[in-house]
Amino acid sequence: MEYLKYALKSLLKDKRTLIWSLSFSLFLDILIIFYLNHIGGVIDKQTISLASGIVYALIVMMSMSFASIAIGRSFVEQSRSFGYIFKFSKMNGKSYLIQLISAVALIYFIISSVFLVITSYLFYAKYDIFVLPYNTVELLLISVIGGLTLMGFVLLTNEIVLRFQGRKNINFVQFVPVYLYFSLDWAIVESGVHGSLYYLSPFLSITYLMSYSYAGTTLFPFNDVPYHFNIELSIISIISWIITLIGLSSLLIKKIYLSPEEEERVL
Repeated sequence: MEYLKYALKSLLKDKRTLIWSLSFSLFLDILIIFYLNHIGGVIDKQTISLASGIVYALIVMMSMSFASIAIGRSFVEQSRSFGYIFKFSKMNGKSYLIQLISAVALIYFIISSVFLVITSYLFYAKYDIFVLPYNTVELLLISVIGGLTLMGFVLLTNEIVLRFQGRKNINFVQFVPVYLYFSLDWAIVESGVHGSLYYLSPFLSITYLMSYSYAGTTLFPFNDVPYHFNIELSIISIISWIITLIGLSSLLIKKIYLSPEEEERVL
C-alpha cells in the first residue's frame, strides 16, 4: 500500500487537483445559486431540496472533472516508469490501478464533502431555508462513484494515446473529462430533453442518482416541464460503464511502454 500513500500525498500537494478545481467550481456555485437560479412558485423545504440536489450534482461533477485533468497529467508522467516498475518490483498493472483509484476516490470524497456543506449553506443564505440531503452517506458514495467514472475515462483515453500515438499527442486528450462532462451531462440537462436513450450517458445517470439521494424523489424539475427519471436505468448505466472502463484500462496499462529513444532519455 506504499504507492497508495504516495499517490494520495502527491495529489493533495498538487494545487491543480484541489485548490484550482474547488475555487473555480465554488465561483460557479455562487453564481448559479445567487444569480442564475430562479425558483418559481411556492418556496418550501422540498423545493429547496430539489434545487440543492440538482445544483450540487452539476457542480460537484464539474469540480471532479477539473481535478481529473491534473490526475490524468500525473498518470502520464508516472507512465514513463511503468516498464521498470512492473518488471523489477512486486507491483503490477492491477495493483497499481487499485491503489491509484483508491487515492483518487479519497480526493473525490473531499470534493464531494466540501460542496455538500457549501451548497447547503449558500441556499440557506439566499432563501433562509436550511436543508440537508435525504441520505448523506448514499449521496457521498454516489458522488465518489461518479468521480470514478470520470477517472475511468481519463485513464482509458490517456492509455489509448500513450499506447498507439505516444506522448507527442497526449496534450490533446488532457481536457477530455471536461468535454465529456459538458456534452454528456450539463448540455443534456440544460436542453431539457429526456428519454431512455439518454441513460447511455453515465454522467447524466450520476446526476439523476445524486439528485435522488439529495431530495429523496425522482422528480427532476430543472426545466419548464419537470419529469421523473428511472433509478434502475441510472444504476445499470453506471455499473456497466465502470466495469467496462476499468476493465479496458487494466488490459491497456500492461501494453504501455517507452520507445527506445524515450528509454535513452530516461536513462
